[in-house]
Amino acid sequence: MSEKKVVLITGATNGIGYETAKAFLQSPNNYHIYLGSRSLQKGNTALETLQSECPSERNTVELLQIDLYSDESISKAFERVNIGQGRLDVLINNAAD
Repeated sequence: MSEKKVVLITGATNGIGYETAKAFLQSPNNYHIYLGSRSLQKGNTALETLQSECPSERNTVELLQIDLYSDESISKAFERVNIGQGRLDVLINNAAD
């Protein structure tokens, strides 16, 4: 199996962000997907639903709390990505109010 591409999708708990995460999770390519969400509660719900709807042995998904209005939150999120995966290959900045 080839190395997984690392993907971060902000605003990934519903709508376009959720469907984008779902598409990556169902892809035949290798991805590690971060679901970016301000709310841990909404993020956990989306994560559980995705894992139930799209079980995958190839691709992995995890929740990443990130608030794009907070520089500190952004720094912490990218530090977590760097520690966990060592890089970020794809950023889909979908968050909106």
